[in-house]
Amino acid sequence: MIDEKYLKTLEFPKILARLAEHTDFSAGRELALTLRPVTDLDEAQARQQETTEARWLFDTQKAASVGGARDVRPRVEAAVRGAALPPSDLLEIAETLTSGQRLKKSSGAWPINFRA
Repeated sequence: MIDEKYLKTLEFPKILARLAEHTDFSAGRELALTLRPVTDLDEAQARQQETTEARWLFDTQKAASVGGARDVRPRVEAAVRGAALPPSDLLEIAETLTSGQRLKKSSGAWPINFRA
């Protein structure tokens, strides 16, 4: 784990803020702002691979988008606790799931050796 003092010296919070400006919705923004460097080589390589795949997806699949996705975590958590959700919340959850399905379908064209 890297000491927060060093991250501030390197202006890492500013880097994360710039990254967060490119997110499409609140869950992605939160994730961007909480990223931390890793010291484990396998984890670093896995993150690089994810970044490479995402970059390829958005560069080659122009229709790739998380459009329609919303941060439904509070609604899902409420449902898990047994709360009854109004139809508007259920529609937002459905739209978010549909958005995820569309993104998954658009990513199905990975080059054969891409994940090698």
